[in-house]
Amino acid sequence: MNVVSPEFGVLQARVEAEICRPAVIAVTSAARRDGKTMVADGLARSLAFSSYRVLLVDGNQQKNLSENTRRVPKLSTAPDFDIFAYVSASAQGEPDLLDLNYSGVDKALKGDSSFTNEAARCAFARCRERYDYIIVDTSGALQSSVGLTFAAIADAVIVAVRLGRAPLAADRDLVATLRSIGAKLSGVVTTRRGAIATFAAKQRQVARTRITRVASYREEPSVNGGQARITVGSSK
Repeated sequence: MNVVSPEFGVLQARVEAEICRPAVIAVTSAARRDGKTMVADGLARSLAFSSYRVLLVDGNQQKNLSENTRRVPKLSTAPDFDIFAYVSASAQGEPDLLDLNYSGVDKALKGDSSFTNEAARCAFARCRERYDYIIVDTSGALQSSVGLTFAAIADAVIVAVRLGRAPLAADRDLVATLRSIGAKLSGVVTTRRGAIATFAAKQRQVARTRITRVASYREEPSVNGGQARITVGSSK
């Protein structure tokens, strides 16, 4: 059973009201440990629980969501390229999963041009035909050219910020950078340290369970959404 935190319902309502579907929504942050993976996962699960067709994309070089899925070898604009061959289907009421942590993404961090806006936009265009929402957990846009690519082609960008941490120059730099590339900045989601820690612990437990299942063929438990306290507001 997919258990969704009520706070993600608030975020979902804002998304439903302001973003036309089908839509690609990128979740990013200015700093690590701000909870963007938790936000992406929670929003995707909340939408899927409401019977939307949802694809959760792991585009984060930390590989937080998709350690045991089939990775896309390389995005392509070729007509015969089937992005859906790499999608891991989930049970009803949960999002499907797509892992974009492939070698081309890693090379893009070093200036390789194999991961392009055109290839990513083409892949997501195909996904729009099948899904209402494509939620992308990105690498930090200031640390990764790939993160900037996802932000540039998304219909909306959500920025995760952890409550209690000191304001950073990177926060201002992130907003300025997103605007400079024409990204559609939708708003800010605030997260709490305890919720992030709980979510991370659950992800580690799921990973251990999957490894055990390979060895013993035990049933894998469902994954619960992160228990985040979320405030959504338009950025200025």
